[in-house]
Amino acid sequence: MNNEGQRNRVDDLEIANRVMVIAKLIIGGYSKRQFLLQKISADHEYWGLSERQIDNYIKSAKELITNSYTENELQLEKDIALSRLERLFTMNMKIQDYREARTVTMDRAKLLGILVEKSDITSKGESIKSITAEDLINATELLKGKY
Repeated sequence: MNNEGQRNRVDDLEIANRVMVIAKLIIGGYSKRQFLLQKISADHEYWGLSERQIDNYIKSAKELITNSYTENELQLEKDIALSRLERLFTMNMKIQDYREARTVTMDRAKLLGILVEKSDITSKGESIKSITAEDLINATELLKGKY
């Protein structure tokens, strides 16, 4: 068999190393594909990768990040975040910073899944306000009278 086709083959250890490098970039803030491609191409030019190969590494890196937490660890992180938000809320109420207390309340609601964000299907990129459970109840009541 011709060695030409195997010229750029790397072993599993090197692939794992590349995936880990990309995972670190993602965790470090390079979340957009175009920025990852640019950073990898600039810093790791010697890898000699096509965009498709880099996309495969990005996919593997994201899976690595996603699978790095168990359900119990995720629940613990959520509990820690909720505790921090409760502490922030208390501190803001104590200094009478009601605007920040409201922001903390909204963050807590998002974390708990109570606050539902509207989907941007018609605004063409303009900001959309969040929809609350109360908004949904009011809309349901309005619809009941019409149908």
